[in-house]
Amino acid sequence: MALAMRQWANAVGAGRVWQAMQSRVVLGCGYGLAAALTGLAILLAASPPSTGPLGPASELILTVLGFNLILILALTLVVFLRFAALLDARDSDAGARLQVRFVTLFAVAAVAPAVVVALFYGVLVNRGVDNWFSERVQTVVENSATVARSYVDEQSRYIQDHVTVMAGDLNHAAAGLEASPITFNQFLGQLASTHAFSAAYLIDRDGRVLARAEATIAPSLTLPPATSFKAADQGDIWLCYRTCGDVMRAVFKLRAYPDAYLYVVRPVEKGIVAHLLEAEASLVAYRDAKLRMFDSTINSKRADAMAEYRRGYKFRSHLHYRKAE
Repeated sequence: MALAMRQWANAVGAGRVWQAMQSRVVLGCGYGLAAALTGLAILLAASPPSTGPLGPASELILTVLGFNLILILALTLVVFLRFAALLDARDSDAGARLQVRFVTLFAVAAVAPAVVVALFYGVLVNRGVDNWFSERVQTVVENSATVARSYVDEQSRYIQDHVTVMAGDLNHAAAGLEASPITFNQFLGQLASTHAFSAAYLIDRDGRVLARAEATIAPSLTLPPATSFKAADQGDIWLCYRTCGDVMRAVFKLRAYPDAYLYVVRPVEKGIVAHLLEAEASLVAYRDAKLRMFDSTINSKRADAMAEYRRGYKFRSHLHYRKAE
């Protein structure tokens, strides 16, 4: 078989290539390059992203593994042909028979530990992955997201309830804004303190401040975006939570004024927003990893259902609440 391969290589003009592949230097370089590519692939695969959830394998890793596979297949072919040449020559060459025995013994000595390690590693990895997706771990991840969602709902309901009450009081006192601005500001400050808002403003659609009341812990004034006024004009309470740092901001239209909006700021515990966003990202990453682990061939309908399922745990950066009638 090996002789036939050499004759075929000479016939097609690849004799020099075949001789070069038989060189120990070429084989050594090939083995070294294959080991380097394997190490590079492991390094790339073991390096998690600095931010965001884990994703599928990158094109760079797949390219490295593809080149490595081609190289390993070429080396395997060369070794197989050299071993076949020894088998062809063992009937007439005692040295060939001895080399075949050595090759067989070394192959068994190399393959046996590799098989044992592969079996042990497979069992270890499977048990470890099963523990990652165990009921206890899933309960912890789900509970963290539930706590985060409950906190958002509680704060949102508080602002919705108190903003509507505060807006009603301000509508009844609309005449005082022009009659006595100083007294109106004091009244606004009393309302803000009563409803646990660190700052309260009356602003028009152009962002001009008509009245203001700020506590000592109030952050600097940051005007809401234009979308907040559009939501407020429809009778909604525009609420900014996710992108507003460690405060919650709300805008509500005051119907007793020609052009005035109630703009309030409520502080939350420092760092709680970052923790909630991390809980959201962890839940999405956990569900994606579990989805890839247990079912990699999901049809489009099930994929849409899972996407909707994951979106149910995502917090919207700007929430609109309809005013209670």
